[in-house]
Amino acid sequence: GSIVQRDPVEVFQNDLTDDNEKKKLTVVASTGNGLQSVFPIINGQDMEVEATLDSGAQIVAMDLMVVIRLNLSWDPDFVITMQDVHRGLERTSGLVKNASFRFGDITVYLQVHVQNRVPFMCLLGRPFDILTESNIKNYGNGDKEITITCPNTGKRCTMGTFECGKNLPKKLKINTLRYEEPLHKNRAKISKLEEVEDEVEEVNFQTSKI
Repeated sequence: GSIVQRDPVEVFQNDLTDDNEKKKLTVVASTGNGLQSVFPIINGQDMEVEATLDSGAQIVAMDLMVVIRLNLSWDPDFVITMQDVHRGLERTSGLVKNASFRFGDITVYLQVHVQNRVPFMCLLGRPFDILTESNIKNYGNGDKEITITCPNTGKRCTMGTFECGKNLPKKLKINTLRYEEPLHKNRAKISKLEEVEDEVEEVNFQTSKI
């Protein structure tokens, strides 16, 4: 004989009486689900940078303020014209070449387009998915896990993801003295230069007391 695994939904419905309202219950999709993000170590800087996973994006991109804060340099002559969902056109500020992104024990090197005043800190698009041969596992409660493979060593790692803007215990500190406030300001700690200096002095004072 053979062992046959019955569908649990079918079993549940067959066990219900005909007049039970649950027998006609149909599960439907929600009206919308937010994007998920991960928090890699970029350029060796131990800072909290939210990287949004977006397989529909054709590029890997980063906000100008975040690029500066991470001490990354970029080629200002390598620019492209981007079109947003509202069909508006805007040129990028340049390209960061071979930026290192560390996920657990895996380090990958990405070409990052620099954009000014975008509503994200970092965007991981299709180039990231292709380089890492990423596999996504979604769950009914909205959770998402991603498994990536190092293109150089073949090592793999799986990591959980977080809803964008919801898991920022250590916000990246950004100085806006010379720039406009970034559109992702709710995901970073925004301060003017004077405030940053005051904070450094306060930290030094606290250290001297220990």
